[in-house]
Amino acid sequence: MFTWPKFPDDRPKYLRDKLVVAWVAYHSSDASRDKAECHLAVRFLEMRFSFSSRSVAEACLKRLTKRLSPKKSGWLEVSTPARGLKGHHYRLGSRAAPDYERWVAVGEALFGPGGALAGYVTRPVFRGTGLGPEGCAVLAFVERCGLVSTGETIQMLSTYVSATTVRKRLKNLEAEGLIARRGDSFFAPRHLLSLVRRYEEGYNLTDSHIQHHRRLLNQSLTFQVDLMGGPELTTLKATLKKMRCFYCKKQPRAEGETIEHFPPRHWGGSDENSLLLPVCYGCNKSHGPLIRQKSVDVIDNSVFRLAIDLNPGEVRYWLAEAMLVAASNYAAAMNRRDVDGALAVAQSPVVSLWAAMRRGEGSLEIVNTMSGEVTLSARDDSSPDVQAVIDNLAGLAVLVSPRPLGK
Repeated sequence: MFTWPKFPDDRPKYLRDKLVVAWVAYHSSDASRDKAECHLAVRFLEMRFSFSSRSVAEACLKRLTKRLSPKKSGWLEVSTPARGLKGHHYRLGSRAAPDYERWVAVGEALFGPGGALAGYVTRPVFRGTGLGPEGCAVLAFVERCGLVSTGETIQMLSTYVSATTVRKRLKNLEAEGLIARRGDSFFAPRHLLSLVRRYEEGYNLTDSHIQHHRRLLNQSLTFQVDLMGGPELTTLKATLKKMRCFYCKKQPRAEGETIEHFPPRHWGGSDENSLLLPVCYGCNKSHGPLIRQKSVDVIDNSVFRLAIDLNPGEVRYWLAEAMLVAASNYAAAMNRRDVDGALAVAQSPVVSLWAAMRRGEGSLEIVNTMSGEVTLSARDDSSPDVQAVIDNLAGLAVLVSPRPLGK
């Protein structure tokens, strides 16, 4: 039978608090390659662990970081301070340190590749209006362990939830058709993901979940790029995956889609100098083989002098809109399988100007043609709120191209 991870004997009271500590333990350890994920910005907590509100997420952080004494931290402590009061990176604190390896092991088993809860935490079903973390933990256990009795489930989940909660959740899950019974034992039916999706749709969880993530995106777009891969960038990526596809207007699945860099990484793009766009897996998959036909760095790292009748703040917004238009032209060329045309768009001056603005350090000199004032752009780790522009331009590539992506 699948070995279900158990929390250490000394652990937080609430299940979501336990999950947060396990998440940080895994993502701040050598077991994880993506240490940027160990931050606990409140927006990130709201998305990843589906807290009902910002105040509830803030209360969770307050409980976990409450110090035992002036010299001893709580369950969590700040490892790397980040921009903003609520965007720090965390590691296990003094209270969890004695069971460090145990916490890391639990975190990896739950949230690592193929983790038991990895497929549930970002779904609408994980919210309190759905099954909640308790119901998802019971469902994940039955799914992994096959034929299990009520007693076995209670025993294995004893460090997660109470026996009363297990019995109640098993009864609810069976009534909803998400698990089935054979004698005194429970098991998960085939095509469980389809059943979960049907459950989410039946209780109208998906629309509210997507709207919640879009509200969080509006708060996060000002942090388009963080050079260190910190909390703002991770938050932005998570929220972009919940938006409709920029190229074909397809609505995202409940669990989200993916993102794409413009210009793409294979052509010299990166989190630092590309525009990040929401894209469905179909469009993203169709782009890959075409992009790999060319191997070129489209970013010109020269120092640019831009003469324009705009102040530096207005230039930033103007370049953001110009980049989004260029992204639509790029997608239209990809739809036609015109790799040379897409490459020409990526090599346009606006792409290098955008990268220069992001790079800062005098890479972009802005000359106001009205006043004659010359401004050296500082490094720009943020981007304007381009939500309205994204909505207006989404799907433009389909309109101007005869062949939609992924078809």
